[in-house]
Amino acid sequence: MKNKAILFIMVLSLLSPGYHVVATKSVGRILGITKTDTSRKPKLKPRLEDAHTPTLKSILHDELKRHHEITKVDTLFVLKQGDTLKVKLRHYCTYDGKINLPPRYLRMYGLKKFKAHNFITALQVKRNSKLIFKGFIKKDDFLSLLGDSLKKYGVLLFPNVEFDPDGLNIQYSISVPLTDVGRGFTLTISKLGEKTVRAD
Repeated sequence: MKNKAILFIMVLSLLSPGYHVVATKSVGRILGITKTDTSRKPKLKPRLEDAHTPTLKSILHDELKRHHEITKVDTLFVLKQGDTLKVKLRHYCTYDGKINLPPRYLRMYGLKKFKAHNFITALQVKRNSKLIFKGFIKKDDFLSLLGDSLKKYGVLLFPNVEFDPDGLNIQYSISVPLTDVGRGFTLTISKLGEKTVRAD
């Protein structure tokens, strides 16, 4: 009879929402039944990424700041068969002032004119200490893949270096400053030093 009462209490506690059984290690010995407070729900705090929406002022500030930033990569890839690929890259602003953005991109900022600058990448690649590529990467390398807006107003940004079996890949964004107009591209330097480009 005692076991049936314990079993009845256990089943009852499992079927009742918000209640649970507190038991010791000895099987069947119940110390008591407690009620869980389900009436209060925790308040959710806003996530940081939800709290920050870029303003026009911050977009303009970031664009001007980018002119002073230099991206440098100095790395060594170890290939299969023990070969090495040494990469030195320096991506920077030319301060040439050759890109005059048209009014359609400037109205929302309250600007009448904005001069942007081209960016270039100085690249040197060595395979097993032998120089296989040395030169500059410019927006002009991608001209055959660009639409009119990117040809006239786009700048070469955000190089990302990766290696795959075909060679060294450098991913870029060619984008119109102060806008969301842009596209991704990849430039590949083969193990023989040949340069090819493609749209992503």
